[in-house]
Amino acid sequence: MKLPKLELTHFKGDVTTWTSWWDNYEATIHKSDLPDVTKFTYLRSLLDSEAAAVIKGLKLTSDNYGIACNLLKERFGRKELIIFSHIQNLMSSDWRVRQASSPE
Repeated sequence: MKLPKLELTHFKGDVTTWTSWWDNYEATIHKSDLPDVTKFTYLRSLLDSEAAAVIKGLKLTSDNYGIACNLLKERFGRKELIIFSHIQNLMSSDWRVRQASSPE
């Protein structure tokens, strides 16, 4: 059976999308048999905005790949930050505004 080609999305730094983005990246690139420098090249190509800035200062080397992954996990993968962000999104959503303005 031939599977369709997977396209990885870019990660811009939204912590609410980190877990699903990392799971995809990890399954397709991180756990592959590719050399670390190649994995690092893929990683850099998939990061934009705030996420790219986190690892911007690292040179593209095999040794820095693990460092880059750890920096990204520490910045975007903290559970308390993810939970807080989801709560903040819920509190500022239109749903809350509609509920407050609807007659009882």
